[in-house]
Amino acid sequence: MLLISTLAGMICSHVAAQPLLDPPTDYGRSAITSFGGANTPLFWLESRLRITDPQAGITRDYYQCGSCKSEHTFATENLFMSPNYDFLPVFTEGQTIVYRRRATVAEGYRTVGGPLWGTIVPRVRAAQAVLLQSPAEIAAAVADGLPLIGQVEIRDAESGRSAVIEFPIKTMNLSADGGKWQVDTGPVLLPDLTAPPEQWAETLRLAFVAYNTDGWADFIIEAPTPVMEGDRQVAEVHHYSQIVHLETRNQVLAVQLAAASTGQGPEVIRSEGVTKIGLLPPGVGNPRNSEGDFIRLKDGRVMLVYSRFTGGGGDHAAATLCSRVSADGGLTWSAEDREVVPKEGAMNVMSVSLLRLQSGEMALFYLRKNAEDDCREYLRISTDEGETWSEPTLCIPPEGYFVVNNDRVIQLQSGRLVVPAACHARPGDRFGRGIAMAFLSDDNGKTWRQSETELQAPPNSGSGLQEPGIIELRDGRIMMLCRTDQGCQYRSYSEDGGITWSEAEPTDIMSPCSPATFERIPQTNDILMVWNDHSADPSLGQKRTPLVAAISRDEGQTWDYRKVIEDDRDGWFCYTAMDFVGDRVLLAYCATGKGLPHLSRTQVTLLDIEWLYR
Repeated sequence: MLLISTLAGMICSHVAAQPLLDPPTDYGRSAITSFGGANTPLFWLESRLRITDPQAGITRDYYQCGSCKSEHTFATENLFMSPNYDFLPVFTEGQTIVYRRRATVAEGYRTVGGPLWGTIVPRVRAAQAVLLQSPAEIAAAVADGLPLIGQVEIRDAESGRSAVIEFPIKTMNLSADGGKWQVDTGPVLLPDLTAPPEQWAETLRLAFVAYNTDGWADFIIEAPTPVMEGDRQVAEVHHYSQIVHLETRNQVLAVQLAAASTGQGPEVIRSEGVTKIGLLPPGVGNPRNSEGDFIRLKDGRVMLVYSRFTGGGGDHAAATLCSRVSADGGLTWSAEDREVVPKEGAMNVMSVSLLRLQSGEMALFYLRKNAEDDCREYLRISTDEGETWSEPTLCIPPEGYFVVNNDRVIQLQSGRLVVPAACHARPGDRFGRGIAMAFLSDDNGKTWRQSETELQAPPNSGSGLQEPGIIELRDGRIMMLCRTDQGCQYRSYSEDGGITWSEAEPTDIMSPCSPATFERIPQTNDILMVWNDHSADPSLGQKRTPLVAAISRDEGQTWDYRKVIEDDRDGWFCYTAMDFVGDRVLLAYCATGKGLPHLSRTQVTLLDIEWLYR
């Protein structure tokens, strides 16, 4: 019998960089067949177990098949036996293990013998699967409806034996925000690694497995279990009732399906004045797409450059900058990503601003992130419409952690380039309150200097002034709006092209701790702003929903013509890029609901300008 106290001593190692059992099994296409007897059955493969004894030089695979009911095979009537029982076979080289689970505990629950139907042929087909290494990647695979595979490794420190249990994940639990997950699957085969190889078959037990992290898993084992009526035992059955907690190595893999590349394009939702395109959903190996910007090319096409994450869904995960292109004003887009900037930073590159300079050149601004006290803005120039880019130029000379949102950099009528930034840490500091400022260039981005003013939030603000955005007003001033934790956007003005700024003050633009994006409508010269407007429902607290558009005809003093773009109370809508193409405004923003991490998916939305003014 399995020694529970010994099992508890099994040890784990660090997360593997590849599947524990490689290649993983395609459980939708794998089976066990048998030839040579009167019956030639085919059994669906339900789980796989590989035990290794390095001292004995033995590695053995066990194939656990789907359960059926006891039957009179090929009879002309009464096909099921009565009384009936579950019949679950397990195959290994030269042996067949059968579990017969009856209505009560009886002899013959587990029998071990030679081949029952002749020669056993495992038809185990390999899966094209990707190892998922973060909750965001698991959430993306669940969102895509991909089949999942679990692999769990256990070890016995004393004997050196190890085993890998592999199975199709039949239940994957996922939290509403996609940040937590939990596997629950069975039956699988749980070995006793204290037993020598000749006893492995006799000590295998059926179990269900659950885990939600690496390092440990819980098993509930099938064992004789009393059936109680009040305080009186009336029967005893084989039931999953014996729980053990083991140190393990755990993995989740996603099977890549050919159907996932059918080329049908993203989902498109149309309503009056609004077209929504689910352009950049997360996927396996790509758990987040966010913080991009548009630019119109000279041939009429629109380019979107965005932050494509591959190392996880967090702000510090590995990411590159990639592009998509539209030839019809944003209604349809190229299907493949084109890398624009590789992962230059030790952590990533992200948060894009694209700008058509007065010289006619294209400017690409982005953050290069090396550490939690080292994140600064860089600039590349293209003279061939984005086909090639110059070497990067540093836009923020002082060292530290500076945040510059996507679609933030502007060029004034004077030609000056202005980068609004928030400093959260100097070298060696921990991430702290945001201090808003600007960085300026008067030579087309070749050299940069910092504004004289550094803006502070009120003393009671925990997060400070964050993610500033700016716009040049008709009277030549620059208006800055900052995200805060004060329930509204804070505002500051510069009258000298960004060198000095007025003290930041609260506005009546109600908002959670989330940024606003605002630009001038070419046709009317009014300002369009998109943000999470809480004025109609303060109960939403710090949720980044709804997403609202409004227009100011008085240079940002008041906002009218409010239109709700997104209103899912469980949604998360933020980090908007804005551009104007013909009679439409083009938006790209993070748009997620239940089951997806908040910043994982970018949606492109087209709004008719005429509709905005209704």
